[in-house]
Amino acid sequence: KESTKEDSIKSESDLNVDGVFAFLMNTDSNEELKDMEYQYSKALKMKVVSILKDSWATLSDTKFLLLLQSQCSGKTDGLGMSSVTFSEEPVVPGSTLTITVDATPTVAITDGATLTFDILLGAFPIMSVEKDVCKDLGVTCPLPAGVSTEISVDVDIKSSAPAASVTAEVTTTNGDGSAVSCVDIPLTVSVADKLPLTLSHEVELTTELVDNMFATFKKQFNKVYDNKEEHGMRRTHFEASLKRIQERNSVLGDSPTFGVTKFSDMSVEEFKQKMLTYKNPVAHDDISRINAETHEAVARKLRGAKSFAATATDKDWRDDGAVTDVKDQGQCGSCWAFSTTEGIESAFFLSGYELTKLSVEQLVQCDTGDAGCNGGDTISAYDYIQDAEGLATEENHPYTSGRGITGKYNDDCVSRGREWR
Repeated sequence: KESTKEDSIKSESDLNVDGVFAFLMNTDSNEELKDMEYQYSKALKMKVVSILKDSWATLSDTKFLLLLQSQCSGKTDGLGMSSVTFSEEPVVPGSTLTITVDATPTVAITDGATLTFDILLGAFPIMSVEKDVCKDLGVTCPLPAGVSTEISVDVDIKSSAPAASVTAEVTTTNGDGSAVSCVDIPLTVSVADKLPLTLSHEVELTTELVDNMFATFKKQFNKVYDNKEEHGMRRTHFEASLKRIQERNSVLGDSPTFGVTKFSDMSVEEFKQKMLTYKNPVAHDDISRINAETHEAVARKLRGAKSFAATATDKDWRDDGAVTDVKDQGQCGSCWAFSTTEGIESAFFLSGYELTKLSVEQLVQCDTGDAGCNGGDTISAYDYIQDAEGLATEENHPYTSGRGITGKYNDDCVSRGREWR
């Protein structure tokens, strides 16, 4: 009712609008639509299609796909497709899409026939997969005309596929090169749930690809920004991170590989300021910082007659079960506290006890000789633990400072380690 003409509308050759509209006109519940003055308006029909696509679940997948499909320009449907279905809609980048075609060909399918699946963004191909109908898809060839068959093909959707409305073009060519069928089906590519683990230097970082990856990044790491300005700044930092990843992967090859992390929307300077917070207030060779009794015990061992010659070229303590799982300090500059607790966890295990996760939060909140989320030092942290007479377990005093703010256990610091244990 809003418009009788719309010059910028998508052409009917791209979408079988009349098929959808005819379906509506033959539905008893749509008498009102039949009486609309502009029921044949292209604009109105496209609005109907848009509403249907948004309400995808109101029709069966198969029926809806058949309504929306249209023959490619100048091609005929010799494959006699009765249904085309996708294993998921919208399609997720980085996933495997299964396309299933039920068909009763009007011409014989011969050896060497191929089925090609193309995803097109406008006129530009995003990806293409070609399969031998007889060898790869399990069809017994030659397949006589009039014999029904089901064809399924798996397509790996590239992680770089843009989130957009695209066209899935399914083309069948016979063994002699003659065209059998070509069908266009509208398809939606959604924002991926996860980014690829790495990024090759060969990938061209177009604006569209960066925008798409940034959208996935925000979704994967639950990123929310305060305003447009911050969003733009983070997107700029993210693109810079992608370029650094590519540069390093091009130089170092396969070992190691670099990829996107939750810090990829930070500048190098910001990351250093927030995350690399080790502080060394006193030189490590100042033995006055070490408990005198401990210092004397170590000295006695060093004066002994034991040989300290190396017996192995390397040692991985994980093989002995002496190391707890990798942890995440979040947005808090508490690397010093993690290093301290993990060293004690391993030493505790090697002394004959069960491997136990100890409380990083106790150090972050209660060690006043260090600076919590603003940095610290392992040696001063050891001093604190001796004064506190121990560390609580992670279970009893969990880590809550990952967002870079004061944790909720600050008031408990007066009870010290003995009661926490």
